[in-house]
Amino acid sequence: RDSSKLFGTEALLPLENPGAGLTRQALLARVEPDIAYHGNFYVRRLPDNTLRRLRPDWVSLLIGSNERPDAPVLAADAELLAYSYKPGGPSSKHRAQLISPLEVAHFAPRPHPTRLFVGEAWISAVWREVAADLQATDHVSKFFDNAATANMVVKPPENVTTPDQFN
Repeated sequence: RDSSKLFGTEALLPLENPGAGLTRQALLARVEPDIAYHGNFYVRRLPDNTLRRLRPDWVSLLIGSNERPDAPVLAADAELLAYSYKPGGPSSKHRAQLISPLEVAHFAPRPHPTRLFVGEAWISAVWREVAADLQATDHVSKFFDNAATANMVVKPPENVTTPDQFN
């Protein structure tokens, strides 16, 4: 057995030798940045068994449904039909290419909380926490800027004389 082979099976050979000008290390070095900033890593297996990384910001998912063809993402039978790869991104003038899910390995370790079939960047969750902390800090600061006093007074109608009558 050749000790230079990492995986050792015919099916995983493209990972051992991804293609001309691309090493396994170079391909795997792109996984973490794609996951960190986009939540997804896509790699396409070409007909010659070489691999090509797909930029996550250029990839869209086409989802279909028999139950809700008008809104497939809301359907219980939603399924991934194809990946759309558009060089330059969604607003680019380049034509999108449809790619079969059988040709794409998609790694999304942290599922997106509201979108089907994609991942969420861990940095997004961190940013939401930071933003919430900043809002709380601003709120407390404004409270003290306003002399730390309540800014609302409730005056009950004259016929309300006990707390039970507020219900």
